[in-house]
Amino acid sequence: MKSCKDLHLSRFVCYKTLKPEFANDELEQQRLIREARVTAMLQHTNTVPIYELGRDAKGHCYFTMKLVHGYTLREILDDRECYDLTQLMEVILQVAYALVYAHEHGVAHRDIKPGNILAGQFGEVLLLDWGLAKVWNPDGSVTTEVNSDNEGTAEVIDLSITGRGKAQGTAHYMSPEQVNQDPNIDHRTDLFSLGAVLYEVLCGNHPQQVKNCMK
Repeated sequence: MKSCKDLHLSRFVCYKTLKPEFANDELEQQRLIREARVTAMLQHTNTVPIYELGRDAKGHCYFTMKLVHGYTLREILDDRECYDLTQLMEVILQVAYALVYAHEHGVAHRDIKPGNILAGQFGEVLLLDWGLAKVWNPDGSVTTEVNSDNEGTAEVIDLSITGRGKAQGTAHYMSPEQVNQDPNIDHRTDLFSLGAVLYEVLCGNHPQQVKNCMK
């Protein structure tokens, strides 16, 4: 991710695209597209507004979103003497609000961790990086959607795509079900992960030191 200027609206935005080594990887492109679409679905105070989804002159996928200056909770915890517990608990509370909204709309984040929580300079708290999210229809089925490009070509984006057959997430914060790749995993995995983040906020370390997420 990087900041760039939107020449049409004369404002700076956050620009996200794939690393060069993944730019032509079809699965990674689909994951980037679904991340943008899932994030755009979630119109909430504690999520980042998406502005544009497209392809650059080389045909590489990208999307832009609101540029927010601030610090991740990871950076804050690494310098925690500058913050009191009340401030840290307010950050956790705001993330919980974002999760309530997402879960009510059939979305589980699945990668709750301090590095994906941003505290902005104006007091805003944003839950970032919905690239591993799982999305359901109201009937409980996994969501897919069809997109038509400018040439009328239909493209099916499976909103369950999150990886290549391995446990996805961050080991210190993953629920046992997520580690075991339980196909029936639901929003409760986010509650476990947020609890792990809360434990770190309160105690200064992880609930358990994990060298191998399968142990």
